[in-house]
Amino acid sequence: MAAKRSADAFKALAGRTGMCPAAALLAPAEETQPEAEPEVGAPWELPKRQLLECVCEGASVGGQSLLECLLRAPWETGVFNALVDASCSLDPATLLDGVSERLLWVQVRGSQQLVRALDLLLRDDNFALVAADLRGLPAAQLQAIQPFAWYRLQRLAHQRAGGCVILSDAPSVRCADRRMRLSKHRSLKDLDRCRTDLLSALERTARTYNRGQVLAV
Repeated sequence: MAAKRSADAFKALAGRTGMCPAAALLAPAEETQPEAEPEVGAPWELPKRQLLECVCEGASVGGQSLLECLLRAPWETGVFNALVDASCSLDPATLLDGVSERLLWVQVRGSQQLVRALDLLLRDDNFALVAADLRGLPAAQLQAIQPFAWYRLQRLAHQRAGGCVILSDAPSVRCADRRMRLSKHRSLKDLDRCRTDLLSALERTARTYNRGQVLAV
């Protein structure tokens, strides 16, 4: 009941600020006791107080699975999560039960709105995870973001208690503390595999680089 009151208050706040909670686009569901299902946490620990860039080299490499996994993962800080969607590609109906209720979905147009949204969200510790999906954004718009803007966002990520992850098609955040590379494409056979197996496979194939390392092939 307390969780429901928090979710209702969150929707009202999002409405007043002009932002869109992902759950607002879904038909209200009846309150039923969900069946127990296996816990699916993050396949690895997302570093806190760091700016992480996840480079998804092509479609169907697991970027969306990773994002949803992080949105579901338990966090020690914050009540809600925030997703800045630069290409308006999220379909809230595809999210697992419970994820959309805690998600503030911010749709932006252009690099200027992207930087402003991230700047605002990273200053608010009510959000455990602040994520930005830049996949599909034209290269010209990404190049329009000045390096000092990314460094300012990095400093904000260092000051907050939660996590921050940027999903991109190619390395775009020069000052990222870490980069994760997803390059193994999924096949039609993977449609029959459960989420837990897919995440385990994602953990085995993902490569993580510290700042200054080159993403070698």
